[in-house]
Amino acid sequence: MNPRLAWLSSIAADPRVSVHTSRFAVATAALADDRGRLRSRMTSMADACQIASRHMVTHIERLAELGYVKIEDLTRQGRFSIQIVTAPDDAAPAKEKSYFEIAGTLIATIDPPLPNGRSKSISLYVESDQAMTKVVIPRSDAEAIAAALAPAGAHAAPPALG
Repeated sequence: MNPRLAWLSSIAADPRVSVHTSRFAVATAALADDRGRLRSRMTSMADACQIASRHMVTHIERLAELGYVKIEDLTRQGRFSIQIVTAPDDAAPAKEKSYFEIAGTLIATIDPPLPNGRSKSISLYVESDQAMTKVVIPRSDAEAIAAALAPAGAHAAPPALG
């Protein structure tokens, strides 16, 4: 399931979230960038949610209190900046940090050479609908991923020709 849709589903199912706070969450999901960040004016967001702007701070703070967003900046002068906190993936290791899902096509892998012929890391470029993302993985982790993806009984490295 799409992480943003899963986020909205968990908010919709939460009895502690009011209808107006749910409207704010829907507008947040629609207007946030591909990393889940939203910077906006209170009045603009209130118009998008069809709620009174004087209640915006209440809705932002309620979602933060329940763990659905992280407040990066909240000024009473009419601006705010928040980060969507994606629910942890059931298969993901338990961490206290939120994560970003990158879904897209692998465009390129870069293995920068070192004098000894082996690099310490491998760079992957993934293209999604909205952006291209560079992921840098330590060589040992990249080799572990390659071994995990290899078919059963196959070697991670190609056999030597002789």
